[in-house]
Amino acid sequence: MKTLQQQIPVHGSRYISRLLGWNIWLLVVLLSCLPPVDMRFPHGYGPCNDGEHKLYCTNGKREEATCPRTLPLSCADRSYYCACERHLDRRADGECVVYRKCVRLGFFGVEFLKNHRHLYLLGVSKSVFRQNIVCMNSTFYWNSCLNDRCDISVHQVSVKAKAHSEQDTWKYETTELKCTSDIYYHNALLKALNIFLEYIVLHADQNCFIMGAKMPPMGSNTTCLIWSTGTTFRELTWECKFVARQYCEAPYRIRKQKRQICDWR
Repeated sequence: MKTLQQQIPVHGSRYISRLLGWNIWLLVVLLSCLPPVDMRFPHGYGPCNDGEHKLYCTNGKREEATCPRTLPLSCADRSYYCACERHLDRRADGECVVYRKCVRLGFFGVEFLKNHRHLYLLGVSKSVFRQNIVCMNSTFYWNSCLNDRCDISVHQVSVKAKAHSEQDTWKYETTELKCTSDIYYHNALLKALNIFLEYIVLHADQNCFIMGAKMPPMGSNTTCLIWSTGTTFRELTWECKFVARQYCEAPYRIRKQKRQICDWR
């Protein structure tokens, strides 16, 4: 008796292989077009994660808040799903967090400073410099560490500031801003305009470097300096803007448009 493989002509087996391949490809396309579904314990069995509670799905939509730019998950009808508690929001990575943590803080300060020579101070809390500075030009200089542990990074920023005096007249001042960063503990020492403050790195990614006087507790903010590779606040990513609004004390913009950049030589 001939085997099945022997009974099927060569051209017939090729047709079946192509047909199976086409069906598999079509199935993958259809599945990729469907909205994401949380299938953890669809019938109510098993626990939810911290910050979650079980709800019954009735219309295929989850009843939970989501962070900005986070696609909402769907759920299977007539089944249970794990939803974030009412005071929490679903982050893009699936975790339930308080709203101010919708952007995961980054601490890549060393990588940011090493890869960018020119930085611009886009925002600063009013109480940092104790005067109304409306414009600054800054240039960043990187110096590698010299100690055995090599955990201290030092950089200097020369700042040209246009400050508002008490006599309602504008004057130009040149000052040098020095910052010593401890990359192991994510903190920084800032000296500018005859003041000495200890700051920490609140957030650092490829677009911005945000320094704060402290990590503020929930419901409060701290004084900040917002550095970036871009010359305007508009060039900040939404993540950097979000962190600035959630953690910093009303940083006012000292650079609004490119034509308003300080003109000095």
